[in-house]
Amino acid sequence: MVSARSAQGPHTFAQDSTEKQLVTFQVGTEEYAFSLSKIQEIIRLSRITRLPNTSSFNVGVINLRGDIISIYDLRTLLSQAAADHTKNSRIIIVNYGATTIGLLVDKVSQVVKVPPSSLQPPPAVDSDQHSVEALCRVGSHLIILLDMDKILNTRTSCRVLQQERSAGDA
Repeated sequence: MVSARSAQGPHTFAQDSTEKQLVTFQVGTEEYAFSLSKIQEIIRLSRITRLPNTSSFNVGVINLRGDIISIYDLRTLLSQAAADHTKNSRIIIVNYGATTIGLLVDKVSQVVKVPPSSLQPPPAVDSDQHSVEALCRVGSHLIILLDMDKILNTRTSCRVLQQERSAGDA
C-alpha cells in the first residue's frame, strides 16, 4: 500500500479509485505538477508591474481582466537559481483561499491523467520535501507533484498572502 502525508493526516493513494488529473510544468530542468482542480487558468506571460519593497518571491502584479493579481516566482519559491523569462514562460492562476494569485513557471507541458498506483510518497530526505505531495511515474520519467498550499504556507515571504487567505476564509 502506498501512502503519503497530507494536512489531514496520512493519505493512501491506493485507496483512491479515480484517476488524478495533473497539470505538468517545468521549473529549471525539473518537471513538476499541480492537481488540475487547484488551477483556475493558465496564461501567457504578460507585462508584470514590479512593486517596491517586496520579497524576492513576489515579482509584481498583473491586470487580469480588471483584477489585480500578485505574481509569485515558483522558481524562487522552490529555491532555484533565477533565470530570464522566455516565450514559453507561463503564469498559472490559482485560487488560494479567497485570494487569486499567479505562479510564474518556465513552461507548462501538458495535462495528464494518472492512476493512484503511479503516485508514491516522497522519500524521507533532509530537504523541502514538505512541499512535495507525491512522486509520479509517467512513462519513463518522474514528475514531482507539489502541494501548493504547503509551498505558499511555509514561506515567510508569503506572510501577507497567508493573512489575506485567512481573512477570506473567516
